[in-house]
Amino acid sequence: MERVDLLRLMLPPARAVDTAPVRCAWRTAQGWQGATLENLAALAALSTPSRPRRVEVCPHPGDVSMTTLELPPLPAARLRVAVLGAIELLALAAPADLAVGIGARDATGRVPVAWMSAEALSACLRALRQHGLAVQAVLAPPAFLPAPDQGLAALRVDGWAIVRSGAGSGLVHPLAAAQADPVQLEARLRPLLPG
Repeated sequence: MERVDLLRLMLPPARAVDTAPVRCAWRTAQGWQGATLENLAALAALSTPSRPRRVEVCPHPGDVSMTTLELPPLPAARLRVAVLGAIELLALAAPADLAVGIGARDATGRVPVAWMSAEALSACLRALRQHGLAVQAVLAPPAFLPAPDQGLAALRVDGWAIVRSGAGSGLVHPLAAAQADPVQLEARLRPLLPG
């Protein structure tokens, strides 16, 4: 297999990270390719000969909460304090028990934020290390999709809709089993998207 510049993974639920299928996409000089592999062991066998230069992971959408916050321009340290204060009101755990990701503030003052259990994220990263994959970045689930020039990129994963609406924006949304029609799904998700 040729040299892989970037390997990006959509992890299975944290409770089944070692045994469940793993979606992956990789970038080579010829462009992006993708596959769903049986488990982390199969992924490790695939990635060992290609030696990816960079590994990025997107936790399963069921493990991550996401929102956008409207905040004034703040220095990095104050921004983190403001985000943690806001998350404290939204999360089901104390901010100290969470792994929190903060995106770039847009022109309207909206800051994308994602969080999950720090313990669950640590377990996922440990499992990846045990399979020889050193992770350089953890990204929100929409980052698994290509950033669209116009419109949306969307993927259905285990009863979740993952939507990417721009370079730094997207959402995850739970789906009922009956929501299989793409037109109805888009109509339901459109009001949730920024802009």
